[in-house]
Amino acid sequence: FEDVLKVLHKDTPLIIEVKPEGRYIETTKATVEMMKDYDGLYNMESFNPYVVKYLKDNEPQIIRGQLSENYFKGYDNLKWYEKFILTNLLFNFYNKPDYIAYDCKNTSNLSFKIVSRLYNAECVAWTIKSQKQLEENKKYYKCFIFDSFIPTKKAD
Repeated sequence: FEDVLKVLHKDTPLIIEVKPEGRYIETTKATVEMMKDYDGLYNMESFNPYVVKYLKDNEPQIIRGQLSENYFKGYDNLKWYEKFILTNLLFNFYNKPDYIAYDCKNTSNLSFKIVSRLYNAECVAWTIKSQKQLEENKKYYKCFIFDSFIPTKKAD
């Protein structure tokens, strides 16, 4: 990561995802330390609500995002109540993210709609992989994380 930061232009905005496994708080601290000399815009996000809480309590100047999705699809290693809590963003009262980045394939999730309004957090769609998917999600999100295509602007 340090090598990547050395070659980036200082005006390159970054979205930094802290992975939820392993020693995630130590990883978060090390990442924050590496970013102290970075002059460009950046934010940090994680699927792990404890990472977002750490940033809120210790690095409030960093824009922080809670990544989420429907944990009932897969995640066999989680208990049903863990899936329920994570899917329904129930940690948001605790970690108060600046934005919620939600899997755009699960936008119809009722709890996502309720919680995103309840906490008044900006909603970001991940990962948009086509122009069609972008158009379908514009009514739910203001920001988008793209992968493998360049969006085109449609005339209004």
